[in-house]
Amino acid sequence: MLIKLELNNIDELTDEETAGVENLFLSCAEGTHVAIADRNTLKALLNFTHLSSRALGSIRNMLSKFSFIANLEKEISFYVQISSDTADPEFTEDLWKLPLSWFSDSQLCTRTILLAENLNDAFFYAFSSPVLSRHADLLKELTVNYELVNGGGDTTADVLAHVADEKRFTICVTDSDQYSPGASEKRTARRCRAVIRACRWPCDLAVINARTVENLIPPAMVRASTNSPHAHRAANDVEYLLANDLLPVARFSDLKSGLHLSKIFSYTDQNAIADWKLLGERLVGHGQLDERCIEQWSCQHDRHNCDQNCCRIVAGYGVRTLSNLVAWLKAEPSAGIVPLLEVPTESPLRTVADRVVELCLAMKIQRV
Repeated sequence: MLIKLELNNIDELTDEETAGVENLFLSCAEGTHVAIADRNTLKALLNFTHLSSRALGSIRNMLSKFSFIANLEKEISFYVQISSDTADPEFTEDLWKLPLSWFSDSQLCTRTILLAENLNDAFFYAFSSPVLSRHADLLKELTVNYELVNGGGDTTADVLAHVADEKRFTICVTDSDQYSPGASEKRTARRCRAVIRACRWPCDLAVINARTVENLIPPAMVRASTNSPHAHRAANDVEYLLANDLLPVARFSDLKSGLHLSKIFSYTDQNAIADWKLLGERLVGHGQLDERCIEQWSCQHDRHNCDQNCCRIVAGYGVRTLSNLVAWLKAEPSAGIVPLLEVPTESPLRTVADRVVELCLAMKIQRV
């Protein structure tokens, strides 16, 4: 996390505030956060006799890189401002402001939590974010540090509320579980949004603009990580959709189980139905669907035959696709994986990557 420190009169800091300064600069030395201040404040702190040698070393390190460090505030959208003049926390859409005295508790300076619906989701976002973020150049000087936390699926909002109560900096990433671009977000995403609205601690939420994380995985990575012919068939389907300007279909189809028109006909979300009627007409134009089914908005074939052979929108990767992918990511040298992590500039995965990097930004560990 980028932390901007504002100290108006160093000589008048209380014991708690002094401990807060110590802990924040130790967090830089330990590679968990990036604490910045203006040049005059950093120089004044070097003469402050109440700081440890390691905290002072961290401040000297900041001064040696000041031109780079000073520019971070312009580059980063999400950061925390910590002030000796703030008695109560202030939260607005673009500013988190906290009292310095709170950070006398070193537990508040521990690394940022990366929370997702399960650990495979969290690992995939942790792996892909430094590669895809627009802040990749910053990571030549800095790094990302995080603690992966499992939300447990439908209990993710409960876990988010718990870590916020524990005053842990957190970035939470969830599926939208939407059936289409205009459909309603499902329960997990909605509950997480409610937690964030009520939250009185710097926690951020990224609900992906896609149905599930599987919709964001590049097909080439799926193909490389498994020998499953079903997964390969689905990867081919997704590549076809992406190549033929059918991005919403690729993002909001059920890529775990696959998607046929017969399933869409069972939807009750009126926005999803309206979206899929339009998308269905486009798919008819590509020769994938029977025009009669779209016109009548019901299956015009034998139900079993329709599910298996015709009116197939996309095949399914299978429920173990992400776990297989994560096992492959952990086993393969990253140099061979990164070239496969190609996604469009507007991909939601890049949006998530920016948020993860910003909330998990950290100094590289300073050796004693």
